[in-house]
Amino acid sequence: MMATRFLRTLAAVVAAAAVLASTVDAAGKVNINTASRWRLEKLPGVGPDIAQLIIAYRRDSGGFRSVSELGQIPGIGGKKLEGLKRVATVGRLAERDRL
Repeated sequence: MMATRFLRTLAAVVAAAAVLASTVDAAGKVNINTASRWRLEKLPGVGPDIAQLIIAYRRDSGGFRSVSELGQIPGIGGKKLEGLKRVATVGRLAERDRL
């Protein structure tokens, strides 16, 4: 019984780590193409409303090709965009498009 509970907990931790690894790269930047709403809300200047707009934009457009596209989101102006460029990435989508 206790071993089963331990294995379930371990499986949940491993799954959570895999999700986190897919949203944060080696440099600590958040992948805006895979991040959850919760993770996006941790970015500077991004609250629940802007996080939801980011998710809707990536869903409707097939994903971000550059972090600069965040400027298309209402509520993300030039100053906020510059701050986000330091902590965000688009990950493999951009790499795939270059091939």
